[in-house]
Amino acid sequence: MINLQVDRRADKSTLVKSQQISPLPKFVEWNRPGMVQWPAVKAQGKLTLTNQPAAGQVITLGSKTYSFVASLTTNTDGQIVIGGTVAATRANIVAAVNLSGLPGSQYASATSLNGDVEAAIVGNDIIFTAKTGGVAGNSIVSTSTLVPPNTFDAATLGTYRAGAAISDAESMIIPGYRGCFNNYINNMWNNREMYYIGRSSWDGDTDRAFGIQEELFREFPDNEYLINAGATRKMYALNFLERKVKSVRTLTMYTKLRDIEVQTLSSPFAKSTSNLVFKTIELDATRFIVFYRQQAGTTGIYAVVGNTNTNGTVTWGAPLLMYTVDWYNENFDAVLINTDKVLIALPVGASNYINTAVVTISGTGIALNTPVQVINVAPSYKQLVKVGTDKAILAFENGSNINLYCVSVSGTVPSYGSLATIASASKPMFAPNSTDKCQIAYIGSGGWYSAVVTTSGSTITVQAGVQINYDTNYSYRYIMMFQITTDTFMFWSHWGTVQYQSRNRYRAGLITVSGTNTTLASSNYLPSGWWGDSLMYTKPIDATSFYFYRYEAQRVTGAKVMLSGTTLTFPNMPYKSFGWNENQGDQQIYKYQQYNNITQIADPVICNGILFIVTTDNNASGQIVIMSDKPFSFDLYNGDDFFGTFTKSDLGIQQKIQVDIPIGKEEFGLKMKSNDSVVRTAQIDHMYLAID
Repeated sequence: MINLQVDRRADKSTLVKSQQISPLPKFVEWNRPGMVQWPAVKAQGKLTLTNQPAAGQVITLGSKTYSFVASLTTNTDGQIVIGGTVAATRANIVAAVNLSGLPGSQYASATSLNGDVEAAIVGNDIIFTAKTGGVAGNSIVSTSTLVPPNTFDAATLGTYRAGAAISDAESMIIPGYRGCFNNYINNMWNNREMYYIGRSSWDGDTDRAFGIQEELFREFPDNEYLINAGATRKMYALNFLERKVKSVRTLTMYTKLRDIEVQTLSSPFAKSTSNLVFKTIELDATRFIVFYRQQAGTTGIYAVVGNTNTNGTVTWGAPLLMYTVDWYNENFDAVLINTDKVLIALPVGASNYINTAVVTISGTGIALNTPVQVINVAPSYKQLVKVGTDKAILAFENGSNINLYCVSVSGTVPSYGSLATIASASKPMFAPNSTDKCQIAYIGSGGWYSAVVTTSGSTITVQAGVQINYDTNYSYRYIMMFQITTDTFMFWSHWGTVQYQSRNRYRAGLITVSGTNTTLASSNYLPSGWWGDSLMYTKPIDATSFYFYRYEAQRVTGAKVMLSGTTLTFPNMPYKSFGWNENQGDQQIYKYQQYNNITQIADPVICNGILFIVTTDNNASGQIVIMSDKPFSFDLYNGDDFFGTFTKSDLGIQQKIQVDIPIGKEEFGLKMKSNDSVVRTAQIDHMYLAID
């Protein structure tokens, strides 16, 4: 489809300082970026004027020379009056160059207009801009006889901003009828219902942006664009409304540092489409350990350590076999109990009796110390939580009860305290708290309960449980408990009914603890956007916020959750993240096929300030792969004029970035310059345009 943009107005240009011409639309192939010409960039130079110039000193701008005088005794072309202050002198220079202000007072009335440049004040500087775009502007003379610190930045324009020839824009907002008023997607291609607005903010309760928020919603094509280190990307938008666009308010962006990057692991790693990564743990600021299931070579459960750098590259140690039994997910757990020391719960021997063992780590090297049996049973659903240095609590299902033991590690040898039991209970779930104290959730009579667990030496005490949920469902990672801060936890139920029986949209509850008393302080009603069979993962940010990720079929979504007092605030919809299908507007082009053979992700980890998601990819025959993101700083330009510096700081998810750029043009262009030292992928998925 060819979409010819026709403007019926006689004057299609936008005048900025009487010179700027807007980006020029060509024949636009539907949903194809780079089909719009970006105007030639005008060269700029800078004059720093911090002291008063002396009478007789001169500046030359292009073919015109100006001289400074104490007063206008003669009416000579190019004379500029030295003002009462340095600021006044700057204003006089700008007035003389632009032929504005008060001729005969600020400059000689005989002065003619400079045909090469125009001027504007920026702080203590004067910026001179070539009137004609292109590389020729880089040769416009800018010299003076001024004495430092009064000086030009170079002998010609082009240092402050280089002139450049007309070029193609790389990105374009979806043109024509994609900006619209109807929010019902099934009618978006119906000629009578083509005004499809979509979800204005990815929030289920604010679908109709137009008329409610008095903003106009526009989308870029859902293409992911490569932004090279330090490079600038040009983005172009047509304003096809009868009224002018007033401002760009927000950009909704997500970024990826590395996207499905296949990792090379040494032997004994072997590829298999049945391989699966199921748990990762941060070891320190640069390293994490990965536990994965391997179904080729010597099958079993393995661990491997990755060491990261600031560019997102991971250097891997040698994988080590933990055990050959195919038990993972809820039948395995591991916890960091000390520097370079991880405690794991594992089955041992033909009877698969429960043991714990210490995994010691040196750099990226791993050693598994001799396992020590807990009891002679093969229980289900093992859970570990740290309660002190070299100390953890182990919980597991043994028949119809939950058994708990305090595990103390001397060197690399675990030992066990006396047995504690929660009768008629199942599915223990831990969250750490402080030393000698943690929080447990479990299924009891008629639903889920939570209680404080304390240790004294190696003796465990479980406090009376408080009911927090009214269902008895469980599936791996569909139910979870997460420590937000000391004595504050979130309980999440995929099936809902947190606090309220048979109200299945109350999915999250805030648990607070005072001493050893547990309280369900509040619950959250979450709309249908949070439904679906999804694996859930959390990642703390600070004492009042955390990331909440979920793995759906073939993609990751997520959100930043905020805590204020006893209120948890969730966005009404999870935001896009890794694996979202690419979309050109009229149809999906199924980029998500590169994600469509990922079975499961492990816990996201943050090392070197970078978020890593580790998984296996059956499109790569079961190789381990990583996806990563880190904060992204960028400069934003209104056309070719610098507007401000912004940061996309939320990791692995979309983020609304408030920009508030005044536009007022019939067509307009934005430029984004990466401040990264590495290449990354970025997508501006949505933007809000306010109209006057």
